[in-house]
Amino acid sequence: MKASLEVHGLDELHARFRQFPEKYSKAVAKTLQASLLVLQGSVPAYPRKPSGSTYRRTGLLGRSLGSSETGGKVGKPDISETIKAHGYQEAHFGTRLKYAPYVVGDRAAQQSSRMKHWWTVPQTVLEKAMPKINKAFERLGIALAKYLDKGANP
Repeated sequence: MKASLEVHGLDELHARFRQFPEKYSKAVAKTLQASLLVLQGSVPAYPRKPSGSTYRRTGLLGRSLGSSETGGKVGKPDISETIKAHGYQEAHFGTRLKYAPYVVGDRAAQQSSRMKHWWTVPQTVLEKAMPKINKAFERLGIALAKYLDKGANP
């Protein structure tokens, strides 16, 4: 289970940077890495157990997201990578736990009411992270434009 994030609006800068592909790739990769850290830091604390629950939590789900039962960044997520694909760079964040989609993923909404108390990565975590991620990409766009205009490193 992983969250997807698509950034729009860099196409013109990408085209102008064809003369400087290494500069562009490094700057975008750095911003994508920062975005992964923002996502990881946006993982909330585990919700309270429903009353009457006898389930003993192990914290495995949180650890697989590089977090803990109290939320935030703690370790390394199962999935935290940037790759080049189809001429663009992509970042992936998530967990490889088979049950995660039913607890904190897209399929959680389809689950019975017993899982409704959980947050989800595609909604809660991404929604919390988006303002910081948007700002990071705005700064990237400005830095790339400055580089093209003045030769200042992005």
